[in-house]
Amino acid sequence: MVQLKLFGVEQWMDDYCPKATHDIAETCCDSISIDDLEGMCEDKSAKVMDTSVRLGYGEIRGSNDLRNNLARLYSSKAASPLSRDNILITPGAIAANHLVFYSLVGPGDHVICHYPTYQQLYEIPASLGAEVDLWKADPKKDWKLDLDDLKSLVKDKTKIIIINNPNNPTGSILTGPFLRELIDFAESKDIIIHSDEVYRPIFHSISPISSDFPPSILSLGYKNTIATGSMSKAYALAGIRTGWIASRNPEFIEKIANARHYTTISVSSVDERIAAFALHQNTVHQLLSRNITLAKTNLAILEKFVDKHDDICGWVKPIAGTTAFIRFHREGKAVDDVAMCKRLGEEAKVVVVPGSYGFGDDYKGYVRIGPALSPLIAARLRSSLHNVSTCKSSMEELPGTIRLFDLQADGSLNDTEITLIPQPTSHPDDPLRWSAARRYWHATLLCFIAAFTAATSNDAGSAADSQNSDLGISYNQINNAAVTLYGRRINYLISISMGLGGAAWFARVMSSGDSIGSQFFVGASESCAEAAVQQSLSDIFFQHQRGTVLGFYVLSTNLGTYLGPLVGGYIADSTLGWRWVGWFAVIVSGALLVVLFFGLEETAFDRRNFVDGASTSPALSARGDDTEKKGSISMPQERRSSVVHAGELESVKPRKPYWKRIALITPAPNLIGFGFKQYGQRLWHILRVFTFPAVLYAGLQWGAQDAWLTFYLTLEEDNWYGEPWNYTNAQVATMNVPCIIGSFIGCIYGGYFSDLFVRWMAKRNNGVAEAEHRLWFMFPTALISPIGLILFGVGTNNGWNWPVPYVGLGFIGFGWGCAGDISMTYLMDCYPDMVLEGMVGVAVVNNTIGMIFTFGTSYWFEAQSVTGVMCIIGALSFVFIMASLPMMIWGKAARRWTLTRYTEFLVTRDQML
Repeated sequence: MVQLKLFGVEQWMDDYCPKATHDIAETCCDSISIDDLEGMCEDKSAKVMDTSVRLGYGEIRGSNDLRNNLARLYSSKAASPLSRDNILITPGAIAANHLVFYSLVGPGDHVICHYPTYQQLYEIPASLGAEVDLWKADPKKDWKLDLDDLKSLVKDKTKIIIINNPNNPTGSILTGPFLRELIDFAESKDIIIHSDEVYRPIFHSISPISSDFPPSILSLGYKNTIATGSMSKAYALAGIRTGWIASRNPEFIEKIANARHYTTISVSSVDERIAAFALHQNTVHQLLSRNITLAKTNLAILEKFVDKHDDICGWVKPIAGTTAFIRFHREGKAVDDVAMCKRLGEEAKVVVVPGSYGFGDDYKGYVRIGPALSPLIAARLRSSLHNVSTCKSSMEELPGTIRLFDLQADGSLNDTEITLIPQPTSHPDDPLRWSAARRYWHATLLCFIAAFTAATSNDAGSAADSQNSDLGISYNQINNAAVTLYGRRINYLISISMGLGGAAWFARVMSSGDSIGSQFFVGASESCAEAAVQQSLSDIFFQHQRGTVLGFYVLSTNLGTYLGPLVGGYIADSTLGWRWVGWFAVIVSGALLVVLFFGLEETAFDRRNFVDGASTSPALSARGDDTEKKGSISMPQERRSSVVHAGELESVKPRKPYWKRIALITPAPNLIGFGFKQYGQRLWHILRVFTFPAVLYAGLQWGAQDAWLTFYLTLEEDNWYGEPWNYTNAQVATMNVPCIIGSFIGCIYGGYFSDLFVRWMAKRNNGVAEAEHRLWFMFPTALISPIGLILFGVGTNNGWNWPVPYVGLGFIGFGWGCAGDISMTYLMDCYPDMVLEGMVGVAVVNNTIGMIFTFGTSYWFEAQSVTGVMCIIGALSFVFIMASLPMMIWGKAARRWTLTRYTEFLVTRDQML
């Protein structure tokens, strides 16, 4: 059974045209009546038909009158006349095209099709088993085709080249000189040319005497050409459903006629009589003059609209036909054309066709409009365009508002396939194209870096941790400004090397000065884990996966934070002695350096060079994480939803050799010299992140968890060594185990399950996910975390047996795990192109909050009971986490408010010289 995809354009019009008030999606010239037709005839006594004639079958191949009139039109500028025997009449051009393909194309054939164009012209050959390549017109070159591109597509088995002239949807033309070059090339290769000329001869913006004026493909002397047309578009008679096939090759006509016998005995004799009357020399010139005038009049209205609203749309002005293809954008980025057109159809009752829905995902943001309306209803065109221009909310594209699930051609939601954001390119070095195993290996290394640096700063590096919190020092701003200039790898290698040096110094410490110096290096080593790791994880995972991967990052940080003192405590209490805390860190650091040097590839990838029209891949989507090779048809499909993952598409570009993938430095494309000036500029530029509410919110949530850490660790050290517990160093260190368990649950809840929740919310929101959807998961945390703090504080104050305080620690760990995960993922969702700088801002806010609370912890416990302090801390924790409520309510407004600032931030950053 032949499998055909839903027909995007026709399905959309079927869904919205019946209930429309203003239909400006239709591309037929404004239809006329029989009375109108008779009024245009020079012979005022002539009638369209004799109503006394019996309505039997018509002539099988079409009436002689109709075919004679068509032959005359095709012969008018041809070197030799065309006989009526070279013409077959069909029920419309859509049937004519289908018959051509059905008769001449089969499995194993290769077909090249002009693109963009009517979906039938490439979908039917593909369904018949042909390999189809798209010959793409370039909007930057006024939708012109490049003959060299065609030559690169041609194969030994290429059978047909399909063109659409004038073109639907762009209104562009293939000029006379270009057609002659095309004919010469096709003839040299013995390739058939099929030209869909359904919009011919509405040439409203080119003179017939121009050297570029395009003749019919049948007028250029090549035998193996086929032209199809109809009465619907140029002749304003869509209601009679009459089309035709014409060719100078009688073998083609006979072969197609044989296939036609299976579908059509004859076309309606009434339709043929009306068509013959319209194409008669007494009528056709007046009819075409009327239709070309309509197109010119309404195209002028459309041109004024585009000029007036050039801040949101642009076009290549059509030259011919009855279509216009307008690109709508916001801040330079294509809008969600499907959402915009859907809203116009449902709310304003205006029908236009979304480009990505009707012509493929390459044309996101485009809208097809048919401007060939009657002057009597030109006001409707103006009204419709007013609705388009005022429908800005439907066009608005904000960072953090994404279409996670596409609409299908029938308008329903495709909720089984997730749209990949950012879109992977076809370049083999794109980290989003890596295999699942390769991505997980790198994620493991990155998470180990986070865990290990957190561990060393909390055992050998505890002094530095206190210093940094006390003084509000953050190495992140200094360290991570270099990440965007020199790549990710060098940052990790330098940081781990500094950690190794600090650990060795700690192992040989002889004075307090040595201790402080060693911890400077250990503290500096941790900076790579507070921003660069999140950036690298976002490099290799899609947006719908980031909650989960950030959950594992937070879990790794927590494991290091809690296990560091635990392991350090056991080592210090062992026969090895406390110096071996440092030596073990040296051993692990050295081994990690070797693994990172040879096993951690550079994840920085400038995808701006391969997207926004430059990428060779259409919009991609996913069902899961399995890499799977799909079919080889080389065309974007209507609302394409094929399951594509890392490494699926082949690329003509070679993959970087291994030694380049592990280079110490991967310079940014805009790096000038050594980049010292740019480095200084970026340090200053990063300060702008503090004007973004999401940065402050994420910093508040993450910083609060660090602040509470000071309080409950202080209670452990000041109280649990004595009565009634009498814990040893190792037992106090073991108190981190319930925190680890709670953290693990919190990270899974705030990561994996919040990702699932966001997808569920997107399905309920017509496929659109908002960054604020994730924040719903903060509300249970607002209860669990404060309860944990209070339980542990009250239990410690009153000397309760260990189970209840340990439950409190588990609740605290849960809050740490999910509050940090959710808030940082929210920030990444809000500003996906500002991950590194955003995380630097979070780290600064985090350390500032830690500094404030660390200064006051001891004084507070001296001034008030443990129960009182921890109850207040629990209340503060509730208030801090409930800051999620105003973010949920006004977060999208804040994203909209900061959109211009965000765009300027990125432009300024990327253009720094």
